Parts: sequence; C-alpha cells; structure tokens
Amino acid sequence: MLDGLTSKINKIFQNIKNKGRITDDDIKQTMREIRLVLLESDVNYLIVKDFIKAVEDDVRGQDVLKSLKPEHIIIKAVNDKMVEMLTAKEIGMSFKGNPSLVMLVGLQGTGKTTTAGKVANLLNRQSRRTMLVPCDVKRPAAFEQLKQVAEKSNSAFFEKMSDDPIETISNAIKSAQENNYDTLILDTAGRLHIDNELMEELSSIEKKFKPAEILYVGDSLTGQDAVNSAKGFSERLSLTGIILTKMDGDQKGGAALSIVKITGQPIKYICTGEHLDKIEEFHPERLVSRILGMGDIVSLVERTEELVSKEQALNLEKKLMEGRFDFEDYLEQIKQVKKMGPLSEILKMIPGVGGKIKTTGMEEENLKKVEAIISSMTRKERKNPLLLNNRSRVRRIAIGSGTSVAMVKYVISQHKNMKKMMNMFKGGGFNPKNFR
Repeated sequence: MLDGLTSKINKIFQNIKNKGRITDDDIKQTMREIRLVLLESDVNYLIVKDFIKAVEDDVRGQDVLKSLKPEHIIIKAVNDKMVEMLTAKEIGMSFKGNPSLVMLVGLQGTGKTTTAGKVANLLNRQSRRTMLVPCDVKRPAAFEQLKQVAEKSNSAFFEKMSDDPIETISNAIKSAQENNYDTLILDTAGRLHIDNELMEELSSIEKKFKPAEILYVGDSLTGQDAVNSAKGFSERLSLTGIILTKMDGDQKGGAALSIVKITGQPIKYICTGEHLDKIEEFHPERLVSRILGMGDIVSLVERTEELVSKEQALNLEKKLMEGRFDFEDYLEQIKQVKKMGPLSEILKMIPGVGGKIKTTGMEEENLKKVEAIISSMTRKERKNPLLLNNRSRVRRIAIGSGTSVAMVKYVISQHKNMKKMMNMFKGGGFNPKNFR
C-alpha cells in the first residue's frame, strides 16, 4: 500500500538519521525533499504548501537544533501533521432510520458495485442485516452484476427494480421492514463524468429519503481526478464520507492525502483488493504509520483475530511451549498466514520490520513451496518429524512437491531450530544446553 511513497519518505528520514547533528540547512533540505516527494505523489500543491509550513513551524518551535535526537522531532512532526491532513469529523458509520440507508455515489468505473458488496460483507460480519438495492437504470449489466455480488457477500438482493430509482428504493424499504433487514445499500448510477442529469437524480434520492450515509466511491489510482470528482459530488450532495478503492497498488498516494482536505469529509473505508473481504475501516494514524515505515500492529492484530479464535491461539501457544509443534501445526499456520494477505504486506505492518526488510516478490512463491513440501509428507511424518531423518523419505517428498532435496532438508532444519528455540524457554528460562 503506497509503497513508492513509503520508500521515498524513508530514504529522506534515513539521510537525517545518518547526520548525527542537524543544521538549519539540513532542515530546509529535508523539507524541500518532502515537498518534492508529495508533489510527485500527486498531492494537491496547496495542501503540500500548508503541510510543509505546519511541519516547519512545529519543528522550529521545539528547538530541534539543540536536541540530542533531532530526527525524532522531525519524524514526529511529519507524522502528526500527516494524520491531521487525513482527519475530518467522525470516521465511524452512522446507522439512522428503519432501515438505515447507505447511498454509494461516484463515477462509472470506480468499482462502485463491487464496493457495495464489500461494504455489505463487512457490515454482515458486524451483525448488520444488509440488502443491496440496484438503482442504476442506465447501465444494462448493473442489475445482474449487483445480484451476483449480493450472493457472494451473503446479502439479500432487492430484485423488483423499476425504471424509477425513487420507486425502487421506496419498495425496497417496505421489503426491508417486512423482512427485518436493518441496512439498505443503494448502488446508484454513475457516469463517465459529472453531468447535471446524474446529479439531479442523486439529489432527488437524497431529498426524498435522507440517507444516513452518502459515501463517495473513488478510484485511488486516478489521483487528482478522484479528488476533483469527489469535490464535484460534495458540492451537490451532502456527502458523509469517502471510500477509496484499489489501495493495494503502488500508486502515488495523492488521492488519499488530498481528498479529506479538499472535501472536508473523512475516508471511512479503503479497499485493498478484488475479493469481497478486501475492505477495512480507515484509521488515519494507521495509514500514516505505514507510510512512514513504522508498521501497523493494531490492524495486524485485528486481522489475526478475525481469522484465529482465542481457543486456537491458546492451543498453539501451549503446543509451542511444550515443544509439541509438529508439521501439521506448521501447515495450519501457513494456511492462516495466506488468508491474512500477501506476506510482504504483513511484514510491513510489523513495527521496526516493515521499513528494514526488502521483499523480493518471491515470498509468496516460497511459502507455496513450503506448503507443497509439508503436504507431500504422510500424516505420520507430519506428526512425527523424527521419521524424516531418512534419505528415501526426503527424496520422495522432494519429488512429490516438485522441489529439491536441499529445500526439503532446509524446511526440516527450520522446524528443528524452531523447536530448539521453544525449548530454551521451557523449565523457567533460557538454558544454553537446550540450544546445542
């Protein structure tokens, strides 16, 4: 997520960390480099100007030149002002009315229909009962696409669509009340550009039904185009928030860092992939922490808790401390890690690790090979790794997994080292004899 921006910012910070003492010229040079990076990242130039001035005022107000760790003051100032840049109003969702209406608006091609399914999927996990409502009568495939999205997200779908969106929504509200659905997600029409007909249609829906949330869906890859169209929608509708799609790429980041200040509305969700579970609630401080290479342990813990129950975690902990961690457990952990997302993304969320480990792009491939190796073992071998001290078994596993004997031996060795590491902590603490 925003890897290009992260690497450039980290390089600037590394330069000032290597200096030891910092002069006034160093501060000016650092601010100049940050300004250029933000402008290159397609952040609005007026926002960049205000941001740099705010950081400089903050840094100079703390007498950074006399500080023993001047780089910490600069990094903290950049962090604080960037969080301010991304913060506006209350980020949480508002659910008012029976049912609550969540109206999605935006231009055609931003992924609005898929996003409707992602929002529904997320709200379902939060114990809301959602129904998707098709309101786009212009695009022929919109109805069928939303119906498929509803099925995949385990949400209800309102099928009695008419040529008038107002009538469709009125009937959907009655159906929701009769069938005890508490949230309607309205997938409204989009255009290739903002036009008067579109805005009149959306305005009439807003006036008639007064949705609890009106969320603009913007494609973060389009940078300032997304910001400008968001501004256009905010001038005609009472937007309550933003959803940014395609945040998993290495895009410049200008949309994310500009859109809040330009519209005055908070980013409520970010979408980080094609699948319906690739959506997360937006927290400014967490995104800034990732951008500045400081990780995002809170999001990592939340993602883990969604996939691993407390009972599973305690059971694994017990096995590790008792030295009973076998290849069956190893295989289960690999499957859990794969569900959490790309390994390179997970590493970047760990504080102190993300900015230092250089990923090669081969991490996922290597993980697949390890999974293939363990899957090629018999159940007895997975349960009793001592059986693998046998050349013919190792050769059979290498052939079965499509890897090499050397790699199979490496995986077995890694497992042994892991068990030795756990043995160090058994019986009350570190014992060097256990690590021989």
